Amino acid sequence: MDWRIGMGMCSVGFLGCAQTNWPSDIRTLGPEASASPVAAVVPANPVVLPPKLDVTPDRAKWSGTWSGFACQGRVCDTKLVVERVTNDDATIIYAFASGSVNQYATRMQANFSGAELRGVLMNGTTITYRMRETGDVEFLYYRSDSDQVWGVLSKWR
Repeated sequence: MDWRIGMGMCSVGFLGCAQTNWPSDIRTLGPEASASPVAAVVPANPVVLPPKLDVTPDRAKWSGTWSGFACQGRVCDTKLVVERVTNDDATIIYAFASGSVNQYATRMQANFSGAELRGVLMNGTTITYRMRETGDVEFLYYRSDSDQVWGVLSKWR
């Protein structure tokens, strides 16, 4: 497994801070288990800290763990762990794997932009999450218009 520490920041003037252009079919996808032959793995015993009292409910709901699928045919497995959340940002673990992609996990800083939680991997790829009213989370991996995958995650553990 490839375990890396990455940082992703969204600041004034950063092109990636515009609202995300989500795939048109993302809202039609329901949460399902992945069909990946390889499971995404997060480090043993991640620490999910309870949000501090000054964190608003719309941010505090992000505290926790999610698991789900990505890629056409649900052939990719992905997990999200939000270890710490504030009103502006969060420390997350992003994990991903499939039959053609080695297990990968990274701890990174992600920032809130409106209703989205967004981080940037060390290779420049943007990882964006958007929570549905049900608590399920939509996921978009965006490297370029021709290199993107998306899916849906549900509460895990």
